[in-house]
Amino acid sequence: MANLNMYYQNTRGLRTKTHTFKRNLQLNQHDVISLTETWLIDGINDSELFDERYLVWRRDRNYQCTQEKYGGGVLLAVRRDLMAIQRPEWSSSAEDIWITVTYKHDRKQTNIHFCTLYLCKENNGNSYNTQLHNFTDKLTLIINSYFNLANIDWISDGENLQPSGVAGETQINFIDALTECNLTQFNSYRNVNNRLLDLVLSNSNLSVIACDDPLVPEDLHHKSLIATLNLCGPEYLKMKSQSAGTTVLPCIFEDCRGIHY
Repeated sequence: MANLNMYYQNTRGLRTKTHTFKRNLQLNQHDVISLTETWLIDGINDSELFDERYLVWRRDRNYQCTQEKYGGGVLLAVRRDLMAIQRPEWSSSAEDIWITVTYKHDRKQTNIHFCTLYLCKENNGNSYNTQLHNFTDKLTLIINSYFNLANIDWISDGENLQPSGVAGETQINFIDALTECNLTQFNSYRNVNNRLLDLVLSNSNLSVIACDDPLVPEDLHHKSLIATLNLCGPEYLKMKSQSAGTTVLPCIFEDCRGIHY
């Protein structure tokens, strides 16, 4: 397997779409599946969504705590023939899931870390950054996320997408965090309002395209995506120049300098 592909979609709820999702899944061969806003509850089993090809990890929203009936929830699924384990020690108190896939090639071993994150107002006060401190050297990281930072635009400089329109301390800290951790944003596919709400972040070069065959009908505000990583030798991105701003948790990001995510 020369490439690994990851399907991402903000599903805007799967409770009434389980049959459609599983039927379409059986027609596809995605290696990794990353979903946000699943709205799943305990009464819905993994087997209602996935066949035996996949290992599934979920983090459903705690509706007793939020006093809500809908919203939130993240899911990661990985093909069983890939060496995958969950990394709960990296999780924060927000809605995120971390998985490590180990790929062996040319007598070498590459650890590829995947994160699915839903960052929203319900998670204010919960730090997404806190799970970074346990990382070790020479890692490949791919984060699929719904950040809901609608005013930030991502404009190509010919090589990468650069943020524009950043406003407020929280957003400045977020962009500084990407710089400190050498993460680049790869999604350029805009929604019906010409905005980018779903981000694909990595320290390795990725190919990201819009999916023409989504597993469930797309929400107008969220494009379904496929990110592809070359497994024959992930191309780590060059370290970015340091930002003039400050980070939310500088002690954590000091530990992240020079690490490949």
